[in-house]
Amino acid sequence: MSIVRTPTRVVALAAAVLLALAIAVPVSAEPTSVPGGPYAPEAQGEPNRSSNLSFEEIEEELLHLEQRSRGALDVEQVGTSGEGRPLYTAKIGDGDTRMWIQGRIHGDEPYGAEASLELLKRLIAGGGNAGDVLEEITFMVVPIYNPDGSEEYQRGDVVEGIDLNRDWVDFQATESRAFWYAWQDFRPHYAIDIHHQGMNHQGAYYEGDSNRMSTFSVGISLSEDSLDGDHRYDAIRQMGVVAAEAAGKRGNVNPTRYFPIDIPEGVVSAMLLGSPGPEGEDPDWETAGMFFESRGGIDQKSRGYLIGQNTDALWGVIDAVAADELDDVDPDAYWDIPPRGAAITPSDKFPQEY
Repeated sequence: MSIVRTPTRVVALAAAVLLALAIAVPVSAEPTSVPGGPYAPEAQGEPNRSSNLSFEEIEEELLHLEQRSRGALDVEQVGTSGEGRPLYTAKIGDGDTRMWIQGRIHGDEPYGAEASLELLKRLIAGGGNAGDVLEEITFMVVPIYNPDGSEEYQRGDVVEGIDLNRDWVDFQATESRAFWYAWQDFRPHYAIDIHHQGMNHQGAYYEGDSNRMSTFSVGISLSEDSLDGDHRYDAIRQMGVVAAEAAGKRGNVNPTRYFPIDIPEGVVSAMLLGSPGPEGEDPDWETAGMFFESRGGIDQKSRGYLIGQNTDALWGVIDAVAADELDDVDPDAYWDIPPRGAAITPSDKFPQEY
């Protein structure tokens, strides 16, 4: 092996340049982020999606889990997408309490599907307290709500060109109609919808006014005025508290509270309101539903981490419900969760390993 030696005069010149640069920086400047970086990556076009599961891979895994479960998991096709792909639900458990979990209603937000599959794997394997959980809770899991949009890697559906998470009033899309009837039949007490806040660095935010990055947020899709005084308002805030606490135990997550929104035509909003169905049917049911939001950065490096924080948060809610401890949580502690802060830009510094 040859050794390339740098001339002494080059080293001296480089040192002089660095010293000059250091002197040029005002000593009074306050650091705006974690010292030492590294910088957030510059925009690089489409994120690396090579590790994301395709619809066919999700379908194959779901059917394999059903076979492996020896009858415990019931995978049912409840309809077809606009382009003709099967719309699946996966039901497991024997408990009187019912919980609905869905992922990938937005086709370019992939990890809700993976987190849903990880949850099913753990329930089927039966390790830890999974057996006790299944005695208390029956789950209906929708790993991939929007298969057509997922294949095109676009937010909305392909045929109607609409956001499926704004379609539980008009029911323009076949996906919306199919899953409304599945929800009506199942009549869940609780629901969780898994999302992302963005794809690249654009979906990364600070924790409140701190210089820490939040990778996970909990949110309520209706305004406080719409829900104040309703017992479900307590339940969804309690769910948010235990989800944030569970996700935060992973380390470097820094859970936050999503900014206030009011979207009555959204899926979990319509569940909360007990909104009429596609033909004006009264479901005679209301569900305490809320949502999770992971940060952007959809690539191989962050995949396992972002999936893991969602499964941790799911289990936080599941454990509290199964142990009948959710009602013991102070709902007003929801407001103690730091709010989601400003967006992190490419010129800001934050730990890339998050």
